[in-house]
Amino acid sequence: MRKIGRLSVLAATAGGAIAGYVIASEENRKTALASWTTGYTPSVKWDWNWDRRGVHSLVKPPKSKGDENNNNLDGHDDRYEKVRPTASRHLIFIRHGQYNLEGPTDHERYLTSLGREQAALTGLRLQELTYPYSRVVYSTMTRATETAEIILKKLENVEVIERCDLLREGAPIPPEPPIGSWKPEMHSSQLPPEAWLRLTLHNGSITHLVVRPDGRVGLWQLGECGYMPPENSLEHRAISLSILLQCALCVQTMLETMKILN
Repeated sequence: MRKIGRLSVLAATAGGAIAGYVIASEENRKTALASWTTGYTPSVKWDWNWDRRGVHSLVKPPKSKGDENNNNLDGHDDRYEKVRPTASRHLIFIRHGQYNLEGPTDHERYLTSLGREQAALTGLRLQELTYPYSRVVYSTMTRATETAEIILKKLENVEVIERCDLLREGAPIPPEPPIGSWKPEMHSSQLPPEAWLRLTLHNGSITHLVVRPDGRVGLWQLGECGYMPPENSLEHRAISLSILLQCALCVQTMLETMKILN
């Protein structure tokens, strides 16, 4: 009887442990650990019609409800299908080459010799990519115009070439930290725009955006300049100078330490 009792106790204890484990497991399954994915609400909802190329923006609404019923059979309107985007659009943005910062007017802010080299290297890179470029639009600012003219010498069979005042330099939104003036503009990536001034792009660099038919935007490249030799980048020169200064300080410290030890 004692053995049976002991076995019963062990069995009951084991059963309780198993039951407790099951209950605890169920509770763990119901518990949601803290994470940015739980209870997260985007600060800004994605605007699918950010470029106003959605079908509802391209098709005029019916004049009356009767016309809507006649033209829209079974909830389907052929007019929408005719204008619905089906292809992805690729937009390539090129930053101008280095220019004369001392020029008091735009006309005197022309490309430096380094800026012309940067533009030529970018034109060669675009040529090597062999994309079917269909249109080139560039700013009327002197440095942008000179950059475009150098690049166009490397490209052939471009169908449309345009100059546009709307591409002149401007702040799309009040940056943080603030600057003196700004002009509001539409932005495709819909990222927090206040930080735009904190993004540094190399002169002559390539930024590649792709716009899908449904309005999604993907960033393929941002400030790409890996095709340029290091000596063609001012940023590289600044980094090299910083490293040299740090090395000089380290050597000086080592020499002073050796003097003290001696």
